[in-house]
Amino acid sequence: AKAKALITAIPNDASNVYVCLTARELNPDIRIISRSSKLQSDNKLKRAGANNVIMPDLLGGRRMAKLVAQPDVIEFVDKILLQSVKGVNLIEVSCSKLASCFVGKSILDLNVRNISGANIIGLKDGEGNLVSVPNMGGIYEYIKRYRAISYEGFEENRTKAYCDSLIAQTPVKTIYTLEDDKGNITQVKSYLKPAKEDAEDWEGNAIPYDLERMYATINNDQFVIIQYFVFDPLTVSLQEFSPPS
Repeated sequence: AKAKALITAIPNDASNVYVCLTARELNPDIRIISRSSKLQSDNKLKRAGANNVIMPDLLGGRRMAKLVAQPDVIEFVDKILLQSVKGVNLIEVSCSKLASCFVGKSILDLNVRNISGANIIGLKDGEGNLVSVPNMGGIYEYIKRYRAISYEGFEENRTKAYCDSLIAQTPVKTIYTLEDDKGNITQVKSYLKPAKEDAEDWEGNAIPYDLERMYATINNDQFVIIQYFVFDPLTVSLQEFSPPS
């Protein structure tokens, strides 16, 4: 009843179910890993109390397929997990054991790579779901884009009435909201800028809006002109931060 873990590898699934039920009753906190001979026994064993269910035939088949497609990757992982590789270790760290100074911080804020030389390759959320670690290099490169953000100039010759009228009838393109480390918020709303009369695109087609510039308001106060090539790099999809495949 004091054991921390139990592995049941009986060839008969029904026997493994009985072992799981008994062990879970004796020790609700024990970690149980069970063997399964049939695919349909997976859910039964988990309901009986198994934390993990291993089907050797299925696992072996997948491994052999991986050895055909990615032999070097399998060999590398095997050496890390099963053998001693100098300077390389794969370890699991529980967030419940983190120092209080790390609680509530993002992976970027933790700066694990620069401080310790370690790489975070995966994590689980509070519900036990595996989460892909974002591409930290991609996040850093994205943040650097904000260092070169600026507007082209003020629209000093436009009256407030003109600006208000233009904003009222022109669709909002993008809203950028930034908060600094002191809690100060800056919001930039961009609007499509009407093109000059008789303006045409590169193929000679009439265009209603400027293809290079937009109007923008800063905190609903300043009225400025901004350029697409400066602000478009700030609008990206989440896929840009996904780990490289």
